[in-house]
Amino acid sequence: FKYIVGAYYLSRHRDLITATQEDRGIGIIPRLDFDPATPNQTRTYFAEKNRDKAYAAFGQLNYDVTEQVELSAALRYDLDERHQTDPRPATYRVDGYGFPIRAAASRKADFDSWQPKLSLTWRPSANYTFYGSYSHGFRSGGFNAPGTEVS
Repeated sequence: FKYIVGAYYLSRHRDLITATQEDRGIGIIPRLDFDPATPNQTRTYFAEKNRDKAYAAFGQLNYDVTEQVELSAALRYDLDERHQTDPRPATYRVDGYGFPIRAAASRKADFDSWQPKLSLTWRPSANYTFYGSYSHGFRSGGFNAPGTEVS
């Protein structure tokens, strides 16, 4: 028997500002401030704060059935907690044309999954290895940028 067990933890704080520009024939004038009442070429300006946490636990067992055949079984559990907020006041939540944005100012969701894996390996000689494997993968979800319309 051979085995491995482990755990994983991640805490991520990521703040992001996204601005979309429109060229009206005089070139792009980058500005990070947003005022829909001015002739600024900034059409959209969105800020977001992301506070994410990820947890995982995993283990794998390998068993030599014979000197040439190995059986392997693994299992992993993942839990991702996502939290995104728009740090601007609600009265400032407008798009580049001055229309109110209807998207939620705060979004929260958890994503989790069990991920099994089975493998069978055959080594008929030092030069050849054949194997078959079954597994189930996982990729957590997320959110669109703040300001994306919700219908």
